[in-house]
Amino acid sequence: ASHSCLQVSSYGGTLRYELHSETQRGDVFIPTESRPDVVLQGNQMSITFLEPAYPAPGHPHHGQLQLVEGNFRHTETHNAVSREELMMVLAGLDQLQIRALFSQIASAISLRRVALEVTNVGGRGPPASSVELCMCPANYRGDSC
Repeated sequence: ASHSCLQVSSYGGTLRYELHSETQRGDVFIPTESRPDVVLQGNQMSITFLEPAYPAPGHPHHGQLQLVEGNFRHTETHNAVSREELMMVLAGLDQLQIRALFSQIASAISLRRVALEVTNVGGRGPPASSVELCMCPANYRGDSC
């Protein structure tokens, strides 16, 4: 499968990651300003996801983001993202950014176990309910024809 096929087949799948932060004893939690937590860029579009809640300092955060349009907004306009737009971003995915800094008092930060689910016909996992199998017209091939 080509690079773009792998990303398109992530639609409906889950992006998982762990964030660990350490603080000095006695520090007061000072949250950073509200910024996107996950940014996907591709096909000249940038879309973002904001975490609904942040972990307390010193506690790991297990990020789990389903790649469906309802979880994203356009970075510049904050408008809703359509299914077609998300598929276009995934098809031309250039960047996947995950923000690791949740608090200004963190003395050490680590991002671990980043995994992006993809689907394939011979996979051994559970069925991918959000992925459609499209029949392409003559002379067209691929996940999105």
